[in-house]
Amino acid sequence: MIWKRMSIWMKLYFALAGLHIIASLALAVYSLDHVRNVVNVVVFPVYFAAVIIMRRKSLASDRMMDKQYEEILERHRKLEEVGISLSTPPKISTEIRKSETVVFVLVLVAFSLVLFTSVRDLVSQ
Repeated sequence: MIWKRMSIWMKLYFALAGLHIIASLALAVYSLDHVRNVVNVVVFPVYFAAVIIMRRKSLASDRMMDKQYEEILERHRKLEEVGISLSTPPKISTEIRKSETVVFVLVLVAFSLVLFTSVRDLVSQ
């Protein structure tokens, strides 16, 4: 169900991640560390780009939701001026946004560690 609603780019990202996991396992089993490091050096910049693009889209979506929330609050104020009393609509928690930021940073740190380790191993071989 979720797969049908995903964009083509998300599907490609998951396909690439799946192929990368399978290739890494196969290369580790056959002790082809040099090839595995080359694959990591090629693939992880793509992961970086994909994660950064997804984060930018998430931030754009957050800005749009904030704008819509402000419009809702403005309509709410106008209704109160007329005499119609409603409860204030809830706002999306900032805790969710903080969690997204923490996860984004942790993913970039993890990708950096793998990428730098792969480059170091390639240089040392």
